[in-house]
Order: sequence, then C-alpha cells, then structure tokens
Amino acid sequence: MKKRQERIDRGFGQTAKRFARSFGFRLLSGLLVAGGVLLMMRWMAHEVFEGETIAFDDLVRQAIHGIATPAITQVMIGVSFIGLI
Repeated sequence: MKKRQERIDRGFGQTAKRFARSFGFRLLSGLLVAGGVLLMMRWMAHEVFEGETIAFDDLVRQAIHGIATPAITQVMIGVSFIGLI
C-alpha cells in the first residue's frame, strides 16, 4: 500500500513538473492559489450559513461604532454607493 501511494505521489509530482514546463510556473501558482481561495470561500460560506460568525460580526460592529465619526460615516456611505455602480 505504501509503495502504491509513493507511485501516486511521484506521478503527481511528475505531472506538476510537466505542467509547469509547458505552461509556466506562474500559471501553476495561480491555479493553486485560486484553488486555495475557492476552498477558503467554501468554508467561510459554510460558517456563515450555520450562523457561527455572529460573535465575530458583533465584535467588529462594536469596534467600528467605537471609532465612528460623522466624516467616517460619510466616507462609508460613499464607499457603499460605489458598490451600487
């Protein structure tokens, strides 16, 4: 079983090397980063769906309200407006 896993690992490494030679290290790196971000976003969506981020949301909201000023409020309204465009 261990030898089979070593062959699989070696095969994946050879495939990755061939891919990197053919398409470049940047593309391979970009694909790996994109895959990692996709997994992270999936995890975050799962946490939000289950309601497990409420304590964090409350903490951030309280911190923001603690430093709120009328000028910062106007800036945030402007940023929100840009999101509508």
